[in-house]
Amino acid sequence: MSRTSVALGVLGLVAVALPASAAGTIKIFGTTYNVTSRSLAQTYANGAKVVLPGNNDQRTSLYYSEGATPAEDRLWVGVRLAGGLIGDNADTEATGDQFYYLEGVDSTGNFTPAVSKLTSFFGGNASDRWHGRRPVNIMEINRIDTGKGKDRNVIATTFMDDDSIRMYDLDTMTGFGGSTEDADPNGAHSSDAVYERVKGGQAVSSGDNPLGADGHAADPNIPVGGYPAFAHLPTADGHTILVAAGPGGDTSTMGISILDTAKADPSKDDAIDLTETGVATKSADTAHQFPAATSDGTAYLSTSMAKASGSGNVGEYWFELVATDPGGGTHDTPEAAIVLVRANITVPTDLTKNTANSIGVTVLDVQDITADQNGVLSVKDSSGVQSFTIGREVPGSNGKHMVYASDFDENLYTLTPQP
Repeated sequence: MSRTSVALGVLGLVAVALPASAAGTIKIFGTTYNVTSRSLAQTYANGAKVVLPGNNDQRTSLYYSEGATPAEDRLWVGVRLAGGLIGDNADTEATGDQFYYLEGVDSTGNFTPAVSKLTSFFGGNASDRWHGRRPVNIMEINRIDTGKGKDRNVIATTFMDDDSIRMYDLDTMTGFGGSTEDADPNGAHSSDAVYERVKGGQAVSSGDNPLGADGHAADPNIPVGGYPAFAHLPTADGHTILVAAGPGGDTSTMGISILDTAKADPSKDDAIDLTETGVATKSADTAHQFPAATSDGTAYLSTSMAKASGSGNVGEYWFELVATDPGGGTHDTPEAAIVLVRANITVPTDLTKNTANSIGVTVLDVQDITADQNGVLSVKDSSGVQSFTIGREVPGSNGKHMVYASDFDENLYTLTPQP
């Protein structure tokens, strides 16, 4: 078979145009990608193995973190375990790797069992929902190490009891990912999180929020919505990030805010610059509005955000919107709509001023991939693709990047851009 290759950076990586294991092709925002797929349940180069949860609630989220070399590139994975007991008598906790990363890509830009090393947290493949807290979005903020329990390296949205936003130090992600809870069958325990706060729109209850019913209420400047997602600023500083969720707010659209993770205090309202996309993109140009709902009025839900590029105060980001909520019982129910949005985000020069709607949002492209992704970026006729993250740029390809996607079955899809 004839094959075409494109260089993947000065580091000598080569992306093969059509690997033998290709699942197919998909065209996204004008670029054709060859797609390869594999289950994440593999034994990796360091001998560690990913174990899938024993249920069909395996909604998988991804986050790509570029290292100094391809050998240090990381693909973070968050898997939402079942929220209740399973088994013949409904008396068994689902267990499996739910909070982990793969490190190192091969010469084609793939995270493969032969090359990638696995690091898993909160009990690894023996982890139940009480340990890992059912992550639905995850991001590596930085790799700073100033001492055990002192750094905010990772941020995640977790769907365990009180849906929360949590930050962790990589040195301490060894035991439990949440707070003490009386109902925990593992017994009383302390939280490994260095920051905990309920997500936007979530009420504080006596669940697993820190301090129980007296825990930290949601920051009103963090947008309201089911799956808060995270990305670095256009020019990353290692601690200040964007948080996106929605739809919500006065205009029933997605919201975006800025959070300095290094300074964030769960007892204060310290996120800044909440922007509602319906306000930021309001103009006579109806072709470039940030989508809020399907043609029949069903509201979109934002499930992931990925930074594609950035320079100064402006960066390009991809968003995935679905209708409706990809909940635990929807594995075999295809989403009615899966839409990707490509937009430029402009952040204020002065990040200390809390001015509503001062984050600029310019929609560049909107694409409905509902039909195209079926069986290509997901198991055919299942819920559909759940998450996108963007990898290394491919030099000589007009700024095109490797793209990684995940589905409801803990499969990884690698999208290689074509010249």
